[in-house]
Amino acid sequence: MLITLFFVFLCAALWAASGLFGRISLKKAHEESEKTGRIPDMTDLLAAVTPIVSFFLIEFVSNDALRSMPFRRIAENILYLAVLFLLLFCILPWKRVAIGLFWIAGFLFGAMNHYLAIFRGNPLMPTDIFSVGTALQVAGGYEFTPTKKIVFGALLCLACIVFLCVSPRKPAAHGKKRLIGLGLRELFVVACMAFLLQVNIGETCGIRTKLWDVQKAYNKAGAVLSFADLTQRMQVAKPEGYDRESTNELLESYDPVESEDSAVRPMIIAVMVEAFSDLRAMGDFEVPEEYLENWYARTDYLYRGNCYVSVLGGNTANSEFEFLTGNSMGFLPSVGILPYQSYSMKNVGNLASILEEDGYLRTAFHPANKKNWNRQSVYNEFGFERFLGKKDVENPVRIRNRISDACNFEKLIELYEENRGRQQFLFNVTMQNHGGYEIEDMEGQQLIQTKEGWEKYTDLTTYLTLMRESDKAIEELISYFESVDEPVILCIFGDHQPSLDREWRESVLGKSEDELTLQEMQKKYVTPYLIWANYDTGIAQQETDLSANYLGALLLDAAGIQGSAYTNFLLDMRQYVPAINAFGYMTTDGVWHSMDEKTEASEWIDEYRKIEYNAMFDSGRDSAYYR
Repeated sequence: MLITLFFVFLCAALWAASGLFGRISLKKAHEESEKTGRIPDMTDLLAAVTPIVSFFLIEFVSNDALRSMPFRRIAENILYLAVLFLLLFCILPWKRVAIGLFWIAGFLFGAMNHYLAIFRGNPLMPTDIFSVGTALQVAGGYEFTPTKKIVFGALLCLACIVFLCVSPRKPAAHGKKRLIGLGLRELFVVACMAFLLQVNIGETCGIRTKLWDVQKAYNKAGAVLSFADLTQRMQVAKPEGYDRESTNELLESYDPVESEDSAVRPMIIAVMVEAFSDLRAMGDFEVPEEYLENWYARTDYLYRGNCYVSVLGGNTANSEFEFLTGNSMGFLPSVGILPYQSYSMKNVGNLASILEEDGYLRTAFHPANKKNWNRQSVYNEFGFERFLGKKDVENPVRIRNRISDACNFEKLIELYEENRGRQQFLFNVTMQNHGGYEIEDMEGQQLIQTKEGWEKYTDLTTYLTLMRESDKAIEELISYFESVDEPVILCIFGDHQPSLDREWRESVLGKSEDELTLQEMQKKYVTPYLIWANYDTGIAQQETDLSANYLGALLLDAAGIQGSAYTNFLLDMRQYVPAINAFGYMTTDGVWHSMDEKTEASEWIDEYRKIEYNAMFDSGRDSAYYR
């Protein structure tokens, strides 16, 4: 509270000083206005109300719960906006430009929150700033329909800009008064910077964001404060009790024992299918036509079950990160983090680097822009020798202007055939089912039928139709490798569930998403997975649930490939913690717990946290434990 009072005083002091030393006094301005008949300069008044106007522009267009926001939160958001504005106002010599830019930025921030919440279920987050290139690449797949709030907000912003332009102004003061005013502004710039860098928003304001519902946090605490809190939480702190030597000792106990090479050295293919999921994981419902018929009809799998992930409706690269590295999003600061873009991936252990040691050729393929999610750089650091994108697919067949899964798998088979007879690791991320499920884009497709009453959920119809197409394509891929005479092991899994109409989701879940417990919320973060081989591996068939961070280690084990000390640790831990994601972990009784909840598995969680810190952030780590 003292900090708040101090900066309220600071804001008041700035405008007082600005009026006293930067311009003609209000008294003189009033006297002059009486002589000339002109209204006094309104720049200072407009500056004073700018944080309030910006707050309204942000929240009106993006916050459905604005009327119920506590007054304290409103004041704190306006105060934070005031500090940001003071910084801009003091730095820019064009004061009215600073005012106008701040209003426009407020509206755009609110509009982005509005549309992102529709498209993926979460508003704008700090790491979205770093992925703007990827966002522009996929934005064409979404329909930006102007809503009443967006139209009203745009008109209000325009009206404010017009008023700013036509309101009277007068020249600023010169000489000694101007120099004193500039000195004070420099002092306030330093004070504002100190506030922004030093004040912990989460602790000071008592914000407790539920990472699986960032939109709710934005609505309750305000978009500006919540965004600032997420920004501050991007930094990864050293785990309590972390010591490199003791972590090395733990990993040493899992170091692979020298053994004879396996008699079978299979081709290893991993496919992460975009937005591939069975929505019945959220609740019981029926559709007249089965959309995953082939998936469930196949009975010759090695492993099959639910794969828990850390993202919903987007941020595909995070599931990919967990699968390839074995690291969990649960130990990174927030759901807004994108490791590929937020942290260095150099020398971070992964499947490609492990298989490089085993002499495998390593190829990645994604039929989209190769720069998305910084993949081009990350794959190079991971040790992939080749990375192919959409430009490497000749005469592509598309669905909704995206390369279809069937076409994608034809290219994957082509890559396999290029080096047939050699040990290969092929990693493929598909694109067909990416978000933006407008039914108008499905022209020419035979749409799947949904049950009576669900016709209005056209995005659901689009999505289930796409799942049926993926199901057919996956079956054709497996059927091809059934006929291949060399050993092949295939892993297929979904990266996340789609972001569909919230009303429909809540009807299936049986309650408002705001009321979901951690256990219930996990229903939105589960996708199917399958590990299949065309030869006898000697492994007993299993239906078992896991999380994406374990899947890569399990694939190596199923292939008979000697993994790293880290993957051996993961296989051991999985017996006690079957699944873990960004929101918590599951114990062997099937119950989900938050990361800080003490259970019989807490020791495993603490050890995993330390190993992951070592694997990603300790520059002095011994990389041998991860290769």
